[in-house]
Amino acid sequence: MDKTERVSAKMPELTIGTEEWRSRTLRGMKVSQGIMQRTEKYVAARKSTDPSPFLRDVLVRHANDAILKYCRLMREVTVKLRRALVKVNYEIVSGTRCKERLEKELDYIRKDIVTNRESQATRRFRPERELDRDGADDLLCAEMKHLVNSKKVLEVQLHIVQDGLQVLQNARKNLKATLKERGRVMELTNESVASIHFQKLWQEKPRPQTANAKLGAILPNPIELAEVKTPEVEISLREARDAMKMSCKNREEAENAIKKMRSLKDAAHLSVNKGLSKKLNETNNLLQQLSIHNGENRKSLQMANILSDKTELSKNNLMRTAYLTCRERINRPMVEVYKRHGGQDLSGAKDIRDASNILLDALVDNSRNIDLLNLAKMNIHNDLRSKAQAIHVDGDVLRLRRRNADHRWPIKNKY
Repeated sequence: MDKTERVSAKMPELTIGTEEWRSRTLRGMKVSQGIMQRTEKYVAARKSTDPSPFLRDVLVRHANDAILKYCRLMREVTVKLRRALVKVNYEIVSGTRCKERLEKELDYIRKDIVTNRESQATRRFRPERELDRDGADDLLCAEMKHLVNSKKVLEVQLHIVQDGLQVLQNARKNLKATLKERGRVMELTNESVASIHFQKLWQEKPRPQTANAKLGAILPNPIELAEVKTPEVEISLREARDAMKMSCKNREEAENAIKKMRSLKDAAHLSVNKGLSKKLNETNNLLQQLSIHNGENRKSLQMANILSDKTELSKNNLMRTAYLTCRERINRPMVEVYKRHGGQDLSGAKDIRDASNILLDALVDNSRNIDLLNLAKMNIHNDLRSKAQAIHVDGDVLRLRRRNADHRWPIKNKY
């Protein structure tokens, strides 16, 4: 039994009014009842499909939550970019210092090359008899070859470090541009929203069972970090990471090259100085031996001159009668009369002639010895002067190298 029949059943029976009059009223009630039922069904249906009256507030809250989460993720991205930028800046500073150390070491090597060339040029001013190639010349040539090779190695390392710095500067430029582009989001963030800690501001309440499932819970679209990190951000971070890795490797190789070249350079410099010191000691020893030998030669020359004077005096005394004890001459009349008798010849004249010839031969031999001693004396004096000049030149070279060892002097267009 429907509601109309129930209503008609509840109405009292007619006693005076007509049935038509009653039926007309019942029909109107029946039509009204149908309209009411359709209206109730429509209202029930619209409750599950129509948006809630506070939809705007919910959407605003969800939008604020989404914006706040996006800002949080954007802050995370900007923090990563800033950290990468700081690391790149530190790496650029380290690379710049490494480049400065390379340039400083190259400047030292250039100064050592100048010192080596000046040392070789100075040693050419030695006397001619001291210009024979010795161990010091070999050490200087070996040092020059090592310095040239070290210079080439460090120049290659310097070019590599400079290229790495250029790559780092490009990476820093890209990071700054990306950070500026990502930072605009933070600049446009509303202060009222940005100051609220990220949390779920609105808890969803359960809807009636008749509510539509699609509108039962209005949730914001999830925002992932990958959506905030654009390809430009990924490329910038990857380029910065690769550039820093390459720069660290280049710096390590450059530092190892600097240490190796410096140790070898110091060893070569020390060996050359030791070689020059040994050459000076050897020359000093020879100079002392020459001085002693010169004194002995002078003594021998003096003895030869004395002997020559005595021999000449003896020879001349045999020919002069003024130095004889007896004033008679050898050809005096008594001797001549004595010689007239056979077998009575005197040997005095013959002995004097033989002695004179012997003394003359002795004078000739002694004169030859004196000439040889004088020649040896000249050679010794020349050798002494050469050795003294060589000591002076090698001493100048050694003092030059020790004076220039601290590298605190300008090159002045010498290289």
